[in-house]
Amino acid sequence: MAQPAKDIITSGNIGARLRSASEVEPGRLPRLKMIAEEWAEDALGAMKKLAVNPIELELVSMSTTTFLKSSKDYSQAAIAEVVRSPAWTEAGFILADAMFVELITEAVFGGEGGNREPSNRPLTDLDKNVIHLVLKTINKSATHAFAKLADMPLTLGGHIFDHDIGEALAGVLPAEKTRFVGLSFELRMGGQKSTLRFALPESFLAFHRRKLVSVPEVVTTTPDESWTRKIEVGLGKADMGIRAVLGEKAITLDMVSRFEVGQTIVLDETMQSLIPIECEDQRLFRGRVGRSREFYVVRVEEKVDPTEEFIDDILAR
Repeated sequence: MAQPAKDIITSGNIGARLRSASEVEPGRLPRLKMIAEEWAEDALGAMKKLAVNPIELELVSMSTTTFLKSSKDYSQAAIAEVVRSPAWTEAGFILADAMFVELITEAVFGGEGGNREPSNRPLTDLDKNVIHLVLKTINKSATHAFAKLADMPLTLGGHIFDHDIGEALAGVLPAEKTRFVGLSFELRMGGQKSTLRFALPESFLAFHRRKLVSVPEVVTTTPDESWTRKIEVGLGKADMGIRAVLGEKAITLDMVSRFEVGQTIVLDETMQSLIPIECEDQRLFRGRVGRSREFYVVRVEEKVDPTEEFIDDILAR
């Protein structure tokens, strides 16, 4: 005789069923692995624009972890940073080992990436600026990779923890024993290797588990070559905006409030200064201003080096 539904419900362990529904096993989520690999690939491409020397970056593991401030994961980590998203109900965090700072600073500033032990020196302001810039770049790649699953922009907490990491994170995260899914990425340059681990709230991935258990079917289509040619021709005739920036000057709000018609503003640039030439907000060249009859003209003098621009931006902070 079949057991009454009431008896089935009361005899089951409801608490255990609810915990099981909220827990995630990354190994059973093939789409999560696909997203993480896309994340690594996108970040690899973005890092090429920052680093003088190329960095290899790939997903190496996925696992669940329960936050305990006394765990050796935090005593062995060299730095940590809190990461948040409007798509999450709680914060996540990022862990990196001691080689991370050495590797990224060498990559950005043109180091050789030779085999050596981490220096374990205190972080300088320059180190922190480089770390934040690299992490922001990787975070943007995460947003791109997760876009088809959810709108998940990531923002950093703004403070790098480099000692007593377990205690520091405990003061920011919701509570001990909160569960996370850790995505570990390996960074390599020359003979140097580093591990960067992103801990995403398990609750976020559990909410999207149905989408993560299956991989979207790839639909293969035969490209229409005539359509492709039309698009290429059309793109070649697309209107693009170009802008020559004569000068920029930092002034106070009080000075702005006293501006009036007929006032002269003295710029730092001279007639010999090279000014930036931009296309769609991207600096491409530097040029010199001149005149041809009644028109102003700009003669292109040199290309903009993205690496040089990046270093100048870091040093100016």
